[in-house]
Amino acid sequence: MISSNFSYLSNIVLSGYSQMNQMKYMLAMSGSRNTSSASSVKSVTKTSALSDEDTSFIKSYQEKMTQLKDAAEAVLNPKTNKLTAVSGDSAVAAAAGSLQNSSDVYRVDVQQTASAQVNRSKELNSTGELPSVGGGLTIRSEKGVFNLNLSSAGAKTNKEALEKFAQKINSVNAGVTANVVTKDGKSSPEISGATGSEHAFTLSGSFAESMGLEDAAVESRDAVFSVTKNGTETESFTFSTNEVDIDGFSITLKGEGSTEIKASNGEKTGVSTDAVSKLIDSYNSALKFLNDNSGKGVGVLRQMRNMLMTPISERSMKMIGISVGSDGKLSLDKAAFEKALRETPSLTKELTDTLASGFRKDAEQGLNIRSGSLLSATNNSRASGGKSSQTAISQSQMDTFQLMSMYNRTGVYNMSNYYAVGALMSQFA
Repeated sequence: MISSNFSYLSNIVLSGYSQMNQMKYMLAMSGSRNTSSASSVKSVTKTSALSDEDTSFIKSYQEKMTQLKDAAEAVLNPKTNKLTAVSGDSAVAAAAGSLQNSSDVYRVDVQQTASAQVNRSKELNSTGELPSVGGGLTIRSEKGVFNLNLSSAGAKTNKEALEKFAQKINSVNAGVTANVVTKDGKSSPEISGATGSEHAFTLSGSFAESMGLEDAAVESRDAVFSVTKNGTETESFTFSTNEVDIDGFSITLKGEGSTEIKASNGEKTGVSTDAVSKLIDSYNSALKFLNDNSGKGVGVLRQMRNMLMTPISERSMKMIGISVGSDGKLSLDKAAFEKALRETPSLTKELTDTLASGFRKDAEQGLNIRSGSLLSATNNSRASGGKSSQTAISQSQMDTFQLMSMYNRTGVYNMSNYYAVGALMSQFA
């Protein structure tokens, strides 16, 4: 079932929404380039040698592409250590670091994980006026007793007022953190502490009473677990956090149950959230660099075009916690990614590997682009001894037409005529 679903998803290269994001990104890029081209064009007497600026650009370009390639390689072929600690069930506990001996086996039994107390209030209409309520709030925590008077003076909406309250609560360092949760047009204050029973707190006062903040939605508690080493030595623990150091390596408690932690013996340990995060960061950094230097040459535009056509669809990326912004930037929700790893490990690894393979190919293609193509716009200007502002802008517009033409010729990546016609009309708006 997983295999057929993935086959279907793999054929969805770009959704309509993703295509619109890419076109918006190109048009925003084109607008930025059109307004800056005239100021960047200058006359030079020597046309055979690269300027220091161009040399620096080529070096930086190669570094960005190399970093992207290396980040993709780290996802596809992670370096392994024979003593790397590996958890058999990451939903119970994740492991990091190295064991002392390859024969060591640690059984971890988790009775409960540590949690932080959370108090949530009733919801208010975000844009509505704040109801007439008393402003008294008393916080009792391990740090002492704090009496606050929360005033909504100057706030125009419920959300603004609640944000003012949260800011004031956080400013007194009472051992709790206040946030405003907004969803579906509703906003509510949420006050939480640190994990562990020792960090419990109470809320009272007219504001807490009227908003329903007195009762905890989540109780604070300690982590309770035991560790058995090599089947003989068992120790029980109670910790205020879920981060635990044992014999030189660390474990993070995730849920109730049992798991064994062993040495990897040089085997691949699977998909690393940290490696995927670094890949996303490298992609975003490379894409920004290309956009910032989009006026250099048509080779830069081609490389940006290639990278905007992501190896898997936006829908597929969303399944593993990766979202696409309207500017083409990717964002990784680590919690969502790790959840996908637990629930659909094979599919998640397959999608992640496909994404990394595509980015590695993009980087390799980028490294093979001729320097002359990357600097073609600048070189053309130099060969003519410098161009007028109007000529420079016209050349930039032509580069954009060429870019959209390339989109129209790319087979499975073929853009809809509606997008192409709209974009062309925007050039004359």
